[in-house]
This record gives sequence, C-alpha cells and structure tokens, in this order.
Amino acid sequence: MINKAALILAIALSMSACIAAQGLCQQDQGVSGSAEAAEAAKADLVRYILISSKDLEHVHNILRQSIKKIFPNSEERYLEYDSPEAARYIEELGLKYVPYVIYDDSIAVSDIFFQLVKKDMIEKRKGYYVIPDKQLQLGEMMILGRQKEANTLDIFGMSFCQYSRKAEADIIDFIRQNNIDIDLKLRYIVTFHEFGIASLRGPAEIKEDLRQIVIQKYYPDKFFDYLLLTSAKPVGAVLQELGIAQADIDAKQEEAIEILRKDFDDATALGI
Repeated sequence: MINKAALILAIALSMSACIAAQGLCQQDQGVSGSAEAAEAAKADLVRYILISSKDLEHVHNILRQSIKKIFPNSEERYLEYDSPEAARYIEELGLKYVPYVIYDDSIAVSDIFFQLVKKDMIEKRKGYYVIPDKQLQLGEMMILGRQKEANTLDIFGMSFCQYSRKAEADIIDFIRQNNIDIDLKLRYIVTFHEFGIASLRGPAEIKEDLRQIVIQKYYPDKFFDYLLLTSAKPVGAVLQELGIAQADIDAKQEEAIEILRKDFDDATALGI
C-alpha cells in the first residue's frame, strides 16, 4: 500500500528536480511511473481456486475465459477434486459438484465487487467468496459422491419445455448419427407436496411426464421416435402411428407416479 504523504512528497521533489534539470526529471518520472504501475497491477490481482476434475478441461477453459473478462489480471490455483486440499474445501463448503470457484478475500476491494454481488455473480458462503451455484449449474458439471455408470446418460428436464425438447432432439440425433452405444434416460423435474404433484406448466405437463415415463420403460425402441414425432404431430396421432395404446399407458399410471417421485427425490438431492 502506497503511503499518501510519501507520495505527495515524492511528487513535490520530482517537480523541483524538473525545474533544475528537465532531462533528469523525465527519467525520474519514468522510473516512478513504472513502480506505481507495478504496484497498481499487484493490487488489482485477483486470485481464485478452481476445484474440478481433469475430465472437465473443456469446461475449465470456458470458466477461465469468463473470469478473465471480468478480472483481466487474475491468477488461478487448480486443485483436482480428489486431492487432500480439495477434499478439505469440499467438506467445509458441503460441495455436491465440481467445477467450483473460490475467490481470494482480496476480491472484496475490487472496484466492481458490489456490481457482481448485485448481479448474483459472487456470493459469500461459509466465509468464502464463491461463484453462486445457479451460475455454475448452467454448464456441465460432475456430481460428487456418485458412482460412475458406463455408457449411461440421465437428462433432467420438463416435457413441455422448449429448451428441454430441443436438447433431447439434438442428443438423440447425435446418438443416432454416430451410432453411440449409450443408455439415455429422461428424468422429469416436478415438485411433490402435501396436495399432490406440481409442475411449471400445470397438470397437462404432469400427464405428459407420466405418458413419457411409461413409453420409455415399456416401449423403449419407440421412445425416441415418440419424442421426435410429437414435436410436429398431435400425441394421439403419434401413439396410433407407433402402435401404442393410450389405455395401456393409463393402466400403468400408479407405477409411473412412483418413478416420477424417484425423479423428484434424485433432482432434489442433486440440487436441480
């Protein structure tokens, strides 16, 4: 930290020297300016810890670019999630996923700190300044404490959500084009409460969730076609085209509700 009185005195002496010898003054100003610039750069340095897995390097690069845009003068310390030091942070903060970013306390003196807090880009969690969950969860992440299942992909979404349907269509198209051997399972985001089940778009969406659950379990070879076809055709016409009876779906509603409850429990546990 530069002492203000010392800085004022240095400027006064520099001005006096300038009157006596212009060339020497310019040299002194150059040295003084370089020192002040270095000190300012050091003061503006923002350090952060990135806890993650080497399998998510493509995600790290996106995070680093985003942080660099906000803090051009930043410095990262990377911790692999299964290292002893990372384990301490994971336990202390109760982390359920990676990547996770922890800023040094010095970020609080940054000129844009309060703007970032106001925009929900930084929050304080158990004494640490971190990027909020809702920001990090917008990207790809690895859930901690869950056993990896080979060739398995679970997607949580909503049956009437246009973004969920677009993502599902893109993933199905990619799997088919590349002939990938993978068990793709759709899971559904709802809320169970004392009065029943709630979904963002109402009872009709819940009914569609249950229909898809039954088709996914009992007609797996027709499920992808059902999802793709219903984006352009009425449900009844698609069921008839695929040879699936609505009466059979209705008969399996209780089982579908139990599966939907499991989706709710898992989504809640994962913070989705």
